[in-house]
Amino acid sequence: RLQGGSSRAGLFLCIGHPCRVMAPARGKPKITRPRVYARIRPMFGRDSGKPELFDIEESSLTYVKEQGSEPIRYVFDKVFGMESQQEEVYEAIGATAIEQMRNGFNSTVLAYGQTGSGKTFSMEGVKEPEGNRFRYTSKGLIPRLFEGIFSEFGNDEKVTGYELSLQFVELYNEQLLDLFGGKKVVDVTMDPNGGYRCKDAVTHVCKNYDQAMQMCALTAEDRRSPPKRLAGCAGRCGTGRVNCHSNSQSFVCGTRFWHASTRDSALSLSCAQTHRYDAGCKHRATASTNMNDQSSRSHALLIMQVTWSEEKTKTFASLNLVDLAGSEGMKKTGATGKAFKEGIKINLSLTKLALVVKCLAEGSQHIPFRESKLTMMLQKGLGGNNMLHIILALSNSAEQVQESTACLRFGQSCLSMTIDARANAVEKEQAEMKAVIQEQMREINDLASENEELKRLFAEMKEKEAAAPAVHTKLIMLNKDALREDLREADNEIAELMRALEEKKKQISELATHSAGAGGENQNLEDMLMGLDAQGRAERLEQYAREQMIEKMKNVALLEQEKRSFEQELMRMMELQKKLQAKLLSAEQDKLTEHERVRREEAEAAAESVAAAQDKAERLEQLLREREAMQAAMDAESKRKQSELEAKLRAYEEKNSAEAELRSMLEETTAGTSSRITQELEKIAREKAEAEKDIEATKAEQQRLRLLRGESDGEASIVAELAEAKRQLAQLEAERMAKSPEEHIAEFGTIFKTVPKMIVDAERRLHVASHGSKVDPVGVNKVIQTLPVLVACNDLRALTELEPGNRTLFQNMGGIIKMIDYLYPHGPQGPYATHVARTMPCVMDAAGRKLFHEYATLLDSHGQPKLKYLGALLDSTDPDDKEHACLAIAAIAQDYEPNRAAFFEHGISSKVIAVTKDTCLQKMPRQRLQRVAIMALSELSMGYTPFKDAIVKANMLQLLLDQATPSHDPFVIKESISCLGRLTQMHRPTQQELIRLDGMAVYSELLFAQIHDSAITELAALALVNLVSEAPECTATIEKHPRYASIHFEMLASMARALYGSMLRAGQETASSAGSDAFPFWGAAAMGEWKDGNAGGDRTHTSFVDNPQYIVKAPPGAHVCLVLHDVNEDQRQKNRSKSRPLFLRLCVTAATEEVLETRRRILDINSSGNKPSGTDAEGVVQLMPGTNGFIDIAKTREIMMRCKVKEGAPNDSWVVVPHVGCSHQHSRYVLAVFSDKPVTLEPELQSYEKKILTSAWTPLCTAPKSISTARWRNCPQFQLINMAETASPVQVLLSYGERDAFQNKRYLQVVDSTGATLDERPMLSLYVMKNNVPDKRYVGMLSPQVENYVCHSLVTNAWCVQAKMSLEPGNVYALLVVMAEPSPSVTPLRLTVYTEPELAEGSILAKPLAPEAEWEFKILKGTTDSNGMLTCDLTATGDAFTRPEDVGTFQATLVFECDDVSAFCSISTTSDGKPHKQTPTYAQKQAVLSVPFQGGKNYTMVTRCITQKQEPIVHGSVRVLVYSAKPMTLIPSDPGLISLDEVDAQNYVSRDTSKDIRYGDEEVPEDTIRVHDEDEGAGDNSMDPAVLQLVMKELEQQRDQLYVYTKSSLKGEGPQVLEDMRKQITEQQIKLEKISMELASAKAVAEAKSAAAASNAAALAAQQGPGPMQVIAAEKELYMQKQKVKTLQKQLEDASKPKDASGEAAALHKQLIAERARADDALAKLGKVDNTGALNGSRENELEKEVAALRAMVEVQKKQISEGGKSAACSIQ
Repeated sequence: RLQGGSSRAGLFLCIGHPCRVMAPARGKPKITRPRVYARIRPMFGRDSGKPELFDIEESSLTYVKEQGSEPIRYVFDKVFGMESQQEEVYEAIGATAIEQMRNGFNSTVLAYGQTGSGKTFSMEGVKEPEGNRFRYTSKGLIPRLFEGIFSEFGNDEKVTGYELSLQFVELYNEQLLDLFGGKKVVDVTMDPNGGYRCKDAVTHVCKNYDQAMQMCALTAEDRRSPPKRLAGCAGRCGTGRVNCHSNSQSFVCGTRFWHASTRDSALSLSCAQTHRYDAGCKHRATASTNMNDQSSRSHALLIMQVTWSEEKTKTFASLNLVDLAGSEGMKKTGATGKAFKEGIKINLSLTKLALVVKCLAEGSQHIPFRESKLTMMLQKGLGGNNMLHIILALSNSAEQVQESTACLRFGQSCLSMTIDARANAVEKEQAEMKAVIQEQMREINDLASENEELKRLFAEMKEKEAAAPAVHTKLIMLNKDALREDLREADNEIAELMRALEEKKKQISELATHSAGAGGENQNLEDMLMGLDAQGRAERLEQYAREQMIEKMKNVALLEQEKRSFEQELMRMMELQKKLQAKLLSAEQDKLTEHERVRREEAEAAAESVAAAQDKAERLEQLLREREAMQAAMDAESKRKQSELEAKLRAYEEKNSAEAELRSMLEETTAGTSSRITQELEKIAREKAEAEKDIEATKAEQQRLRLLRGESDGEASIVAELAEAKRQLAQLEAERMAKSPEEHIAEFGTIFKTVPKMIVDAERRLHVASHGSKVDPVGVNKVIQTLPVLVACNDLRALTELEPGNRTLFQNMGGIIKMIDYLYPHGPQGPYATHVARTMPCVMDAAGRKLFHEYATLLDSHGQPKLKYLGALLDSTDPDDKEHACLAIAAIAQDYEPNRAAFFEHGISSKVIAVTKDTCLQKMPRQRLQRVAIMALSELSMGYTPFKDAIVKANMLQLLLDQATPSHDPFVIKESISCLGRLTQMHRPTQQELIRLDGMAVYSELLFAQIHDSAITELAALALVNLVSEAPECTATIEKHPRYASIHFEMLASMARALYGSMLRAGQETASSAGSDAFPFWGAAAMGEWKDGNAGGDRTHTSFVDNPQYIVKAPPGAHVCLVLHDVNEDQRQKNRSKSRPLFLRLCVTAATEEVLETRRRILDINSSGNKPSGTDAEGVVQLMPGTNGFIDIAKTREIMMRCKVKEGAPNDSWVVVPHVGCSHQHSRYVLAVFSDKPVTLEPELQSYEKKILTSAWTPLCTAPKSISTARWRNCPQFQLINMAETASPVQVLLSYGERDAFQNKRYLQVVDSTGATLDERPMLSLYVMKNNVPDKRYVGMLSPQVENYVCHSLVTNAWCVQAKMSLEPGNVYALLVVMAEPSPSVTPLRLTVYTEPELAEGSILAKPLAPEAEWEFKILKGTTDSNGMLTCDLTATGDAFTRPEDVGTFQATLVFECDDVSAFCSISTTSDGKPHKQTPTYAQKQAVLSVPFQGGKNYTMVTRCITQKQEPIVHGSVRVLVYSAKPMTLIPSDPGLISLDEVDAQNYVSRDTSKDIRYGDEEVPEDTIRVHDEDEGAGDNSMDPAVLQLVMKELEQQRDQLYVYTKSSLKGEGPQVLEDMRKQITEQQIKLEKISMELASAKAVAEAKSAAAASNAAALAAQQGPGPMQVIAAEKELYMQKQKVKTLQKQLEDASKPKDASGEAAALHKQLIAERARADDALAKLGKVDNTGALNGSRENELEKEVAALRAMVEVQKKQISEGGKSAACSIQ
């Protein structure tokens, strides 16, 4: 068929609909290029006798296009010569495509060439019609691929099922026709998975052998009609019917996947598919032309897809085969009419195809796929993820040189393309990555938990139950040791409860009969008050009550903390007990279920083993029968062939006799008949040759039959295998029963890796596999073989960029040596030298440079060193040659001095100087050549003094300085500066020449040139530093520069960058650089990180104090440059992060003595009142104590702060705060500091412990006029108590809650939203006072002159204020937070408390007020009398349950205000005409008196207002505010002057208005915690699906191994001892319930008696009076007992750890019960105090509530004790 050259049929396999089941990753992504093959048509037919065109080699074609021109050589992956066979083509292309398909890759095979060049012969082969079918006489790729696909998948044991689908279309006159569908027109539509597909094209799917054979008999006409019932399907399906889906026109047999188990069945199936293809070929459009008898007039596309299953996965792949119609020259083909029109369409579509390939090769942004339907259908094959194979069909005739050249150029363009081949499974996983990962993670978690249970089974079985029969998996967790321990604990608990019950009964009887008195304590109090006057007695009583209240508050606080810890522990133990009970209840059912499951699985396994063995036996018997039938068929065939051979031999003899007769006739004939006879003889000769061929073929067939007959000798082995299978079947059960549990354990061990360890190992294995797969020995060898062509150079660059290991492989394979040889500028390889030089840098590393030196310094055949080949390129007139040579020289000379010396000695370096001069002196120089030439100069001069001397001698320094001016290209400037810097190092002539040429001026000009590229400024500064360090004498010249100050700081910044750059490269955390007198520059750097807890944001954030802080020591007069560098910014830019930009900030303030002593952070930088530091004309920050230096610019990656220490700080220490624009922005950073004086950078300062309290201002809780009126007492207050023994420093910050929440969430927004700023708020103030009445709201004076004053916020602003104090033990501190303006709504606030980290937990108690802390409140309004005075009677008021005389002693605070600003006020009280208490002095405008009152007594309050001259203020407007702990009656002496104002009383905070107050709580606001988004959490949770699959596979193996053990060793019933223990547990539970009922009854009796004792308290109170000392003694005793209980509780927790818990727990229980008894005694004393009426009125009620709560707590703890032992034992198990 090569004679006809038909390209009648072809193939295109596109990606069909992807599988919905995720396929496993069969291959890694592979960036490669297409594979291009050339096949030469033999010289016969139309080419017979013509001159040959090509010089054919294994992988290249060389030809001369025109006589006298240079030969042209094209290199391809392989060249098939004229003698090549179809098998060679298949092995090179078809076998590779099938292997790629098996690995999950799509492939495309495309045949391209002129008409009649043999495309169809390569793709299809030669076939002859045989009835309704075709018979192939020479198989091409298509039939061989059918055979290969069915053989590959049919013989693969891993493949459990597969199917093959086909589509066959042709593109005729730009219309797609379905060849399987009767040539109907189909449309091209978008494929959701990318590219295009044929819409509504018929798809044939075969799933079984019978259907495939039946389809073989169908003609093309049959396939156009609906399928008939197929008899062969009945045997497989059991239904005898075919499912026809008319909508998709797919013919699918209703069976499961078929599997071709033998090669014959596979070949039969491949034959079925081949005949389907043949049926479609009948409808192909063909015509006859001058170039081809049967020329294809369309592009044929066969669309084929294979889907297969293996294990639990399903995968698909496609094979894309394309047979293009040949390109035509109209003159040569002689086409006219319809054929002429067809040829135009063919050439047009091929032109569009060539255009697409050209765009792909050049990497164009736009690829014109849509300009032709051909390119649309080929989009997946060309620009998708397919492996691409291209066959160039060429004619070897010199007459076809034009068409052949066009075809070769097309192939060359294809070689320049890059394809990204990816396995289908990987694409599927990427499309559904999240769902797949979540599903796999759930499965991993399930497997992990299941394995953990099984692991515990093994551990306990091995340690405790080695001799006993094993129980099932869940019962192992409840082993017999744990159950025995639980039983012992239950017995002990019951005994302890019995004893506790008896003790409780005794305590109740003692409580009923016990009598108490308070005479001793009362007598002590009277002794303390004896001898004091009224004022002293009142003050002493007030102090005594305050001390007792403080002590009580401390005890209550401790009890609350203990209560919370008890509640948490109780909840945990209760939850644990519930889980244990649930396990115990389900244990029996689990046992039965597990036993049944194990029995069923054993039966199933045995049945499966038997069925598998029987199935294997049946298969072997069937195979034996098939072999026998095959042998019979072969014998019959042999006889038939023998008879045919004999017939042919007789025919041959007859022909020989006829030939003899013709010879005799020839001798007798005349000359006129000789011509006819000669033709007849030639015909006979041809028939003879064909007969001889037939004879040879018959002999070969006979030989094949003999071989097949010999194969039948394997029958005996099959029979033996069958017998062996039956024997193995008989041994299966015996082997399973023979194994013991210990043997099962020994098979796979009992130690398993955890899931995290599995994930790490899997990631490492995949990384190693992926890393290794990128090293491409085949590709590297291919490059070496095809050097020096451009394609090989491009491939080499791609390979080395993809994997550095390819560079080492290239070196080891001698690639560098070949490249050096190819640098030879003369001969046929000369044009390639420039490409080789351009490629040389990609293979240069330390080893490559050494290899170059060893080989390039050798002499060639002309006696010249081979490195001089580069000199020839430098001498070339082509700028590209010079550029590529300079690139190679720079790469070779880098970091390798021997190469630099060799280049210098052989004159290469001087040529580089000449090239640089020539290029730079041109009017319009080539900038890239300039750049690489200067770069080569820089590398050649690095540390090589002779070349530096040559550069100076050649006056190159002036040229380099000229190139470094701002008017040149930025890249040229950077290379010039870098080169000058290297020349300056350790070379005195260069330094002197630069000083003479005023190089400092050039560097200085670049510093202020405002070039967009900041790297130029950095390089110029570094070059300047380099020059100054090498030549100190030039410092004076630089200092004369008018902008020396700026230059000086740029030099400091440059050195800082160099310091932290070297630190990062070395992986160090800190670094320093010491200066000297000759080089006065000192510096240091430190690494840090912004993370949770220290990413506080900028100075407008309240959390600014949380940022890292460092101490920098710099003396006065020092110029300091601070550089802050964001280490992670480059990675964020690379990842194209969409988060908020991380703007860098710096703050500097003077250190304090406290900071230097404690080494802790400064907490008041942003609220200390320091002024901003000033700057000079150059923008240098002037540092002084009392100022804060800031740099606030919107800049990322790096910022620089220039400072000058104007005045010294304590110990020359300054605190530097590196921070960012928003809180919660995390990153790593480097802080570097450089100065012209000695400077040090000390480690990061320590942080404080932090606690946040929240509350709110309401319309009531504000101070409209700040503290000028009494309304400030309404503001929210907090309490601070020091529970430690020594004073403790505390610092508090007050801020707005809404503003803090907004600032803390800014990091979630890329840009800030517009609107009103949150800083437009009222001013804040913070006051700290000692509270006279510890348990009440502070309502005293706020003056710093009063005794109670502690501190207040020195700076008032609208967003954050702070106060610092030292809390002394024994006092309660009140924190007042004041908002200076009225609030129309609720305004949240935050109080942040910072304490020392060394303090024990709970040492500092900070809490908001509670409603119980509010006062009774009344207000009097009026005017003063003629003496400036007012008088009012005060009396305690009882309630329905308390008489006034029973109220007892209580505290009150009197506040007297006058509106006259010149008024001085005072308050005094009397009792029964005797002085009681008064203010010590007059107070301006407001007087406050805290006074104790006694119930049942009458008091008189006298207020007075006078001027500074002690004159009374007559009729002055005044107010009297009365805050009292108990209700009081106020009776003005003159109601006409002053009266009660109940309406205005609602504007003050009191007990009556407390319901409208938001007191707040201690909490951690959500905005103070960074919210990690999904992307960020990915990168903790997101994993490679391949890793998850490996972990799942390993877990499943562990599970299977564990199941093997359980099924073989846990076969029997559970141990009898387990059943006995369960019965004992049931009995103990019944006993426990009975005792619990008795305990509940005892509690009821105790509560009744307690109520009776409480009722007696009121009767005894009036007779015996108050007894506060007795109250305090009882409370202290109770506190001490609680502390002991807490200690014992901790001991009990320690006893619950894995050890002998039973004995220790029992002992601790006894001790704990004893301590509980002591606690009950304390409660009894407390109840005794109740009976004596120690406290009156509401205080008594409050104490009773507290007693009840304490009793309830004791009961809860007893219950906890009763359950603790058992729970502890269960926790151990």
